Amino acid sequence: MLDLYPWEIQLTQLNLLDSHDTARLLTIARGDKATVELATLLLFTFPGAPSIFYGDEVGLPGAQDPDSRRGFPAETDWDTEVLAYHRQLIALRHKYPALRTGKYEVLFAEGLVYVFARQLGDEELIVAVMWESQ
Repeated sequence: MLDLYPWEIQLTQLNLLDSHDTARLLTIARGDKATVELATLLLFTFPGAPSIFYGDEVGLPGAQDPDSRRGFPAETDWDTEVLAYHRQLIALRHKYPALRTGKYEVLFAEGLVYVFARQLGDEELIVAVMWESQ
């Protein structure tokens, strides 16, 4: 898919994992926080502009519309681990310009393993993920 668009367009594409038109990520992942973390890691390291649907950063569940449009939860109902993870990824993206505008190169993709690099000047970050089925 990336080859279909010029690089400048790829860098501005709005990437999202869920929206008001879909079930929420946590619900899609059946409450599995490891899956949510993996998907969010890919969102923040892949070319394009990551978009977080309100509430995902605090672990808000929700099935198909209209349940996906729940109100934002009170702070006492936030999953602070999910929030901390989002904050870490946001900080990582801010710290490394390669994650925002760096070249993207697949290094390995086989089975349930996916490894890619983001490169900008002398900066190179390697992202490696492996999904384990349960």
